Amino acid sequence: MKSFVRFYGLITMLIVYQYASAQIVGSNVYLKGNFVEIGVNQCGAYGSDESPPAEYHPTEAGLGFVADGDLDGWDEGDPEYCGDYFVPGSPVEGWQIQVGSDVYTNTDQYCSPAMVPGDVISYDYSGGTYTAVWEGDVPDYDLTLTQTTILKEDKVYFVTMIQLCNDGLTDIEEVYYNRNVDPDNDQPWSGDFTTDNIIVSQPNDTNCTALVTSEGLTYGCFLGMGAKNPNARVSYGNFSTTAGSPENVYEGTGGYSSSGSSVGDIANSIAFYIPIITAGSCETVTFAYILDPADLDEALDATLDYNLTVNDEFILSGDTIYSCEPGVPITIEIEGGEDYFWTWTPSEILDTDTGFVVNAVIDETTTISATGIGGICGEATSEITILIDNSEYADAGADQSFCYGLSTVLNADGGEHEDLFSWTPSTGLSDPNISNPIASPLETTTYTLTTTTIYGCPETDEITITVNPLPTIDAGDDGQFCIDGEYQLGATGAVTYVWSPADGLNN
Repeated sequence: MKSFVRFYGLITMLIVYQYASAQIVGSNVYLKGNFVEIGVNQCGAYGSDESPPAEYHPTEAGLGFVADGDLDGWDEGDPEYCGDYFVPGSPVEGWQIQVGSDVYTNTDQYCSPAMVPGDVISYDYSGGTYTAVWEGDVPDYDLTLTQTTILKEDKVYFVTMIQLCNDGLTDIEEVYYNRNVDPDNDQPWSGDFTTDNIIVSQPNDTNCTALVTSEGLTYGCFLGMGAKNPNARVSYGNFSTTAGSPENVYEGTGGYSSSGSSVGDIANSIAFYIPIITAGSCETVTFAYILDPADLDEALDATLDYNLTVNDEFILSGDTIYSCEPGVPITIEIEGGEDYFWTWTPSEILDTDTGFVVNAVIDETTTISATGIGGICGEATSEITILIDNSEYADAGADQSFCYGLSTVLNADGGEHEDLFSWTPSTGLSDPNISNPIASPLETTTYTLTTTTIYGCPETDEITITVNPLPTIDAGDDGQFCIDGEYQLGATGAVTYVWSPADGLNN
């Protein structure tokens, strides 16, 4: 029998894994675009502590990031490609978070130190974009740090989004976040660790761009670090991530310079100031590593992409989520977008087309876009696609019956987009997670089949297996007779009978 049981509730979100050159190997995750390759290690710093898969292009043991900035192929040009940008010699790339006067550091290829415990938790490829997520918890504070590395496969830059969530009951004030790298752009090809380091821009009353660049002295391999954020500051100076604090980087003190230029084997840094993270809320900062100067404007604009929450679940701008039920109201909120005036489209499915929170009722797959204006950083954008999945289907088959001790094969149908099967209860089944298990129940049982589409939407159906008890039969009393005589057998307790051996019987 068939049933079409709709799934009601919140949106079900599913990462649809496709073949992609993004993968977790050991405690590291690797992302391989057409022109940029990245390694992320177990403490959320760039620079893997082991070799990447064979198809990558490391120049050292492990992978930080490399780039084919000329877009001419990984084996063409002089040099063939740029980087590794910081793994040569003493690898330095890492980050710090400061709360008040407390500073926590995770840095370098071998995570020394690693004061914020965490792990790589996921990677994904969707719509031409690779993402890798690292998550950790800041000791002594109810503060979760989630780092999402975003690499568009055809770009020569990548974006790092840092979300800080206050999971406690009290506000967290005076927070700084710092990223630090010692650029060795040309070194694998020239042997020279020095770069020309320039503070290009700092935010002010009319500009919100923070940008520091470094360039190799032999081949001119380029690295930019920057963001469009009025609370971001860049610097150069010092070397190791632990040489100072995020506040030092932000203020350009303690060996860090916030203006001018310098040639040397020195670090470049970017820091963000967050005055307060209120209890139960999150704040997000985003910066870009830019590996081709032609991509500077686009990369910096990408740090302005505001992300969203959908029914309180955090979603990257540009992502697709899946709804199992058309017509169920969905609440969409711009993450940290209160400072902009937002306009939403398409307005006909929204309760309002302005503001940073809207409610949508969607009957078919739809892309919802928001454009924010106001502030010195210019126009901001965000969008999300909501795919309505109507492909749920489950058919457990017709009810069956058999005698005690026998078995049957169930044959489920999950429709065109069947992906997962689950039978409950599992008692008497050879495998509860396949479409056609062997069923050998010892008593009458109703099995519930749940199928799940490739988008994560479930459907259910039931089948009842009736187990008939074996008859209690009596062959009659023992008897005797003379040779050539006969004896009438008389069995009771059943409907049909078979006697064996058949010799000497008339039937």
